Amino acid sequence: MRVLVGMVRAAFGVTAMGLVCSLGATAQTDSSGQTGADIIQPLMVKAWEELEFGTIIPNTLTSGIVSISVDETRTCTAELICTNAVFSAARFMVTGEPDKIYEITIPPGLTMENSSGDQMLVDGLHSDIDQGLLIDGTDEFWVGADLHVSANQALGTYTGTYTVSVEYQ
Repeated sequence: MRVLVGMVRAAFGVTAMGLVCSLGATAQTDSSGQTGADIIQPLMVKAWEELEFGTIIPNTLTSGIVSISVDETRTCTAELICTNAVFSAARFMVTGEPDKIYEITIPPGLTMENSSGDQMLVDGLHSDIDQGLLIDGTDEFWVGADLHVSANQALGTYTGTYTVSVEYQ
């Protein structure tokens, strides 16, 4: 009986080793994968209209705020006099791949300066949309903001720049 048990063990060991060797050979088979890429139109944004606060007469004692909304309305706090001069929200045109969604990034604020170096703060920059859809490959969005005019603000024409970014989603 001992000899028979030894033979069974030996036979089992050889069978198990054959199974391990056969599994090792199967683990080394090859497989192929696929790759792909879509090339689409670059996304472009261009300023179409400037953010223009218009002509403002400051108060000599207190500061005030001029707000331009994305629907192109302007409000001035009671401390300021806003004349009937031209004002506008900024308008940006976006072009790119038709039917793609894009996201807009706008800085929170900027500083405007006149030729003498006097400054005014513009903050609260906001767009009428956070994301847009390029129907037929084009879209537009509007940007509004608040201008802070100090008491007895220095006279002059003030200008500033800000960067608006768009990115495919």
